Amino acid sequence: MINLDKYISNYYAEKSSQWWYTFFSFVSHSGSLAVIGTIIICAVYLFYDYVVLPVALMIYAELLGLLIIIFVRNVIKRNRPRKFRPRLIDAWNNYSFPSHHAYRAFMIATLLSLFYPAFMSLFYSWAILIGFSRIYLLKHYFSDVLSGALLGMFIGVGTFMFMQSYF
Repeated sequence: MINLDKYISNYYAEKSSQWWYTFFSFVSHSGSLAVIGTIIICAVYLFYDYVVLPVALMIYAELLGLLIIIFVRNVIKRNRPRKFRPRLIDAWNNYSFPSHHAYRAFMIATLLSLFYPAFMSLFYSWAILIGFSRIYLLKHYFSDVLSGALLGMFIGVGTFMFMQSYF
């Protein structure tokens, strides 16, 4: 798996173009907490009755996933494919395995698909684009994204099932 990770990263490092880099940067940022948080606040304000339960579960799943990801990253300590300028707010974010962006995107896609199945293909298409963007931008290896996606789907389903047992 490590050889596959390095092969994929090297491929995109050589084939990168400015247009695709800009596009995937935009896609990647759509999965950031700032963007997702803004959308959630607007959705709660505009559609409270329809979104309050999914949003509550997303917040719970985000916190649970963040704890797991911080723990795993600090145990495994896998470096990112490319070094980037460190930021003070990212002190916990030095390592790449598993991908937090992929986790968040797939957790949200899974939860929203369980609540709104008619839009499942839209939710998962967005999540897949975010996962791919992390690989293209050399922020994560393929296995980082895959593990983050699987963890996100697992926690998303688990959180939904946990909620079902109480309501």
